[in-house]
Amino acid sequence: MTHFDYCNAPICLVDSVNGSQTIWYTDEEICKGHARDRVHRSIRTAQRGYQKRDKAKNISRPLTYGELFLAAESRLTKAAGRKLTGMAAIRKKRASHAVSTKRNPG
Repeated sequence: MTHFDYCNAPICLVDSVNGSQTIWYTDEEICKGHARDRVHRSIRTAQRGYQKRDKAKNISRPLTYGELFLAAESRLTKAAGRKLTGMAAIRKKRASHAVSTKRNPG
């Protein structure tokens, strides 16, 4: 059985025929298939965020694949600007580990 046999999500991240005008409502299912790349994983994250906010407000709004794609690209661009690499990442990890061991000596 392939993913397409059981995926009922309006925007399927495995499917390559999502048009920019394909509509997804925030109370509908999110595709659980294996996303092809970082952008599609970010689209799924954006969908979950919209779904969580709208559920708290008890509303359902339509979003197009194009809007989700733009939100995902924006999210990835912001993350790339904050991402630490090399020695800076190692130093940050060591510093956070040192702080956590001081709080919980054990």
